Amino acid sequence: MLRYAIRRLTFRLCPLLVLLTFLTAPAAVGGEDAGESPDPAARILLWPDTAPVGDGTREKAETVLSIFLPPREKATGAAIVICPGGGYMRLVLSREGPVVAKWLAEHGIAGAVLEYRMPDGRPFVPLLDAQRAIRVVRSNAEAWQIDPKRIGIMGFSAGGHLASTAGTHFDAGDPQADDPIDRQSCRPDFMVLVYPVVTMREKTHGGSKKNLLGPDPKPELVALFSNEEQVTDQTPPTFLAHAKDDVAVPPENSRALRDALKAHGIPVEYLELPEGGHGLFGCKGPLWEAWKAQSLEWMAAQGIIPQEAAVASQSVPPEYVGAPSGPRAVTNRAFTGIPSMAVTPGGRLWATWYAGPTPAEDHNNYVVLSTSGDDGETWNEVLVVDPDADGPRRAFDPELWLAPNGKLRWSWSDRTGGDSKTDGLWTIVLADPESAQSPRSEPECIATGVMMCKPLVLSTGEWALPVCTWFTEQSSKMIVSADAGKTWSIRGGATAPKEVRLFDEHMFIERKNGSLWVLSRTKYGIGEAVSTDRGATWTDLKPSKLQHPSARFFIRRLASGNLLLVKHGPLYQKTGRSHLTAYLSKDDGATWQGGLLLDERGGVSYPDGQQDRNGLIRVIYDFSRTGERLILMVSFREDDVLSGRTDSESVRLRRLVSKGTGGREKAPAR
Repeated sequence: MLRYAIRRLTFRLCPLLVLLTFLTAPAAVGGEDAGESPDPAARILLWPDTAPVGDGTREKAETVLSIFLPPREKATGAAIVICPGGGYMRLVLSREGPVVAKWLAEHGIAGAVLEYRMPDGRPFVPLLDAQRAIRVVRSNAEAWQIDPKRIGIMGFSAGGHLASTAGTHFDAGDPQADDPIDRQSCRPDFMVLVYPVVTMREKTHGGSKKNLLGPDPKPELVALFSNEEQVTDQTPPTFLAHAKDDVAVPPENSRALRDALKAHGIPVEYLELPEGGHGLFGCKGPLWEAWKAQSLEWMAAQGIIPQEAAVASQSVPPEYVGAPSGPRAVTNRAFTGIPSMAVTPGGRLWATWYAGPTPAEDHNNYVVLSTSGDDGETWNEVLVVDPDADGPRRAFDPELWLAPNGKLRWSWSDRTGGDSKTDGLWTIVLADPESAQSPRSEPECIATGVMMCKPLVLSTGEWALPVCTWFTEQSSKMIVSADAGKTWSIRGGATAPKEVRLFDEHMFIERKNGSLWVLSRTKYGIGEAVSTDRGATWTDLKPSKLQHPSARFFIRRLASGNLLLVKHGPLYQKTGRSHLTAYLSKDDGATWQGGLLLDERGGVSYPDGQQDRNGLIRVIYDFSRTGERLILMVSFREDDVLSGRTDSESVRLRRLVSKGTGGREKAPAR
């Protein structure tokens, strides 16, 4: 009966909107300091005359909806109604209002900050405001460049309760209403809930419950506003974030809603942060940025925004893109490792790895690009990318890939302060890779995450990148482009159990039966999963029968249709990082043959490679990253893998690509 009352009351709305301010063009949303409130493009009075209370009466109200629009050229069509927290007694607008809308606008998402009424024990009052706000945004979709099917709601703390209430109590609108706004649906298309109050039962926030329901609420009212109990098959997809040590609003609130959504088959992602308490250290710092970055990734995965909109707009191009001289010279490298390579149709070789002046994977790292025009006899380093010298950013995990359009794509990741949530995937495109002096594009950040294995061209012609977001759900992601790299979107991703998650370093294989097979690095070695819908959904990662240390391996389909696998040690025996060995499969990985030992020494790791148009296979790897500091290359053919013999004229082992020298002691912790 109470749910019916909510639905009926939303129809008794005023027919007019009062526009308090509206600028002739959207207000600029960039340039303000993080603590400043940007100016909205519009401030709308939701209830121009009187507002419903929920019991059949009305009251004078000044409920304001502030609209923040992205620049037209950046608009994605998505919009979010933002509900600040405050325990249902005030609004925390300074940290959970306009500055959040500004951040959304930077990513092409329109933000609408709702200054909802305080309930004072009248539980339907905030909900009626939230429902009205969604209807207003939807009714203005065309004018504001918004897709009416991509309007979400976001809430913090008690505002998260309001947002989750709007996501579990909604209607499709009244087509007979006099007010055209009332004809719109008030169902949000998705929810983003940050340290939300969800329940009105034991684990609730006492102040929010009292302010919303009154001091002695009836049991049916408690049940109605315990939103984990109100989930249905129509509840929208949801992203949740909560700190594990939140005492004021325990994480059980988010966990309960997550479990209810999963039980109904509703897409949900829950980010439980290790610390931060309620408010995540005052709405600032790495953990505050973590939910923002991951929620954008989730929205991209749900198709709410394009992948490029999920990339941090504040991503700063690297400070140095130039020759490897001075402090970045090969004679000043205490670390060298994690290589990749590519071969052009004309036979020019390209190699990349990352290095640094200190013997560690740290903030001093930069990526190196080298080339050879004489089949690897000599090498010339042509380019270095360094984000900020010895600043908090590092460039790492580079990858080279010769795309179908003949251009060479050089990618790497950029991380700030050791926080994987800041990972951005950057790319430089070389237009003429047959030339050592190829024209190149400016660095461009195309995705969030790390890609350190070869992309795959699907049978559809789409390009698929194996991009991972470490230690998250669906971390072994497939990011796809259908327009030769102009735009990218997340297709889906495989998930490893939390206890075995690591760095993914995954690789895709399209099987002959049309399914996709992913192999990922885990704590135990190699995990595998399968997709039968072009990468949209995946089975959970489970252990492969291939035994391996927790390290990168390499798998690739050859021109013959066979699969090449380069791994450490025997197929079904786990070893350390030694005995790099090549194997072949003629049945899509069901069985493996041969075994060509490429390098038996301890300290060899991270193979990558490519077969050229003449059938010669080249594999690059590193050895002793802080000792010998070697990048090495081997070459061989399929027959050599099957025979296991190294005395063939096509087999060449331990060919030097680079040797780092010099450098200094390990950098102090930052």
